Amino acid sequence: MFYISQLIGKAKGIGRYVSNPFKKSPSQLPQSPNVPKTGLEDVQNTINMRNSENRETLRKKMFNYLKQIYTDYVDVGKDTYKSMKEHPFKALGYGIFMSSMLIFYKTSPSKTDYDSKRRELLNELIMCGSTYSKRSEFYLNEINKLDNSGLLEYKSCVFFSLILARKFSEFDDTYEKQCTQLHYPSRYNIFNLPNNILKFISRIVDIGFCSQWFFLNRNFVDYDIDEQEWNSKSSS
Repeated sequence: MFYISQLIGKAKGIGRYVSNPFKKSPSQLPQSPNVPKTGLEDVQNTINMRNSENRETLRKKMFNYLKQIYTDYVDVGKDTYKSMKEHPFKALGYGIFMSSMLIFYKTSPSKTDYDSKRRELLNELIMCGSTYSKRSEFYLNEINKLDNSGLLEYKSCVFFSLILARKFSEFDDTYEKQCTQLHYPSRYNIFNLPNNILKFISRIVDIGFCSQWFFLNRNFVDYDIDEQEWNSKSSS
């Protein structure tokens, strides 16, 4: 045991003076590169320069795009003016047509206008006292019944308006109303197209055009004259 302990002590002593071949000295370790400050500033300056170039490129593209649009509109205006000088009557016809379409669009009456017109005519009937047209009263009462039952439908056709009579009330939620095959069984049958057109025409209650309602005004011509009274006087 004594000799073994001496051998171990000698081996430890030898190990102090023998260098480990796998252990590197501090001088052999890889050193991190010292990046100077000027290098980082150059990189930042390069990034900023590229960003500014991108902004300038975007501005130039936007400017060129707007310039191209402006040039196109100027060319179209010059060509239109030249064409108007060469064909004045044609230009006048186009101007009248476009102006008419704009007027028709602006004066197309709405559902609110229809209701206001009905109330106005009702007040005029009341102001007539006992002498008024029974035909006008009957027509207005029928329209009011349809409206109170939710059977009036408004359709805007851009340049004119339609007041239609529904088959079912807007408050009706029955199966017969929901199932389109029951009340439109041959909707996509081309041979039944005339029948569908006639059905649609029969649903028209009034036509609004240029702030006027055709059937409403027609039924209120001479609304302050009692036809029955005049007929009795003429017969006597």
